[in-house]
Amino acid sequence: MSCVLRKGGIGVSDDEEVLEQIALVLDVIKFHESEFSDVKVPRKAAMGHVLHVIRQQLRLSKEASFVLIDLGEAIRNSATRDEVEMLINGTLFQETHVWNSCLQAL
Repeated sequence: MSCVLRKGGIGVSDDEEVLEQIALVLDVIKFHESEFSDVKVPRKAAMGHVLHVIRQQLRLSKEASFVLIDLGEAIRNSATRDEVEMLINGTLFQETHVWNSCLQAL
């Protein structure tokens, strides 16, 4: 899943297929968001990938923002310092939609 989010799809060249793959991975993360309350899940990596989508895939940034906000909600009781720092650092990006999503996730 991380390859799809970071590289913009696997084995596809059409932009629509890339967006479909990324949207599918975001749906999977959203469906399993309750699992992110467990510290054993790679939450920081998942949030980093979602942040990458928010910054790079403008057509999916709204959906990815909702996923990031939901992840923030899922980790609120057990967030590590690194996870909180990642969201705080996200507020420093120039793109308003990125820092707005990070603020809402916090």
